Amino acid sequence: PIHRTLQVENQTTSTQHQKPLRPAVFSKLEHLVREMQDAQHGVPVRSQKLFLTSIPAAFMGYDLIEWLMDRLSIEDSLEAVHLANLLCQFGYYFPVNEQKNL
Repeated sequence: PIHRTLQVENQTTSTQHQKPLRPAVFSKLEHLVREMQDAQHGVPVRSQKLFLTSIPAAFMGYDLIEWLMDRLSIEDSLEAVHLANLLCQFGYYFPVNEQKNL
């Protein structure tokens, strides 16, 4: 990813520090993830059983897609699937359908 830096001058010591600026898209994704976690209006979360393992707080993929389509007024489910995949690839959540991810 591309990182730009902002030089900030410390008024007390007059030294310069490098602070990376994050692309605005990450702030928007994080805001969306916080909305997903809302107990009342977010993605439904419930316990899931996977073989002999119980996962206490998980959501189903179709619930996420439906929520994204409703929340963002997305008409094409493929667009919602793409956004859900991006959120997963950026590490905001991870799939638990494989034993190695638990």
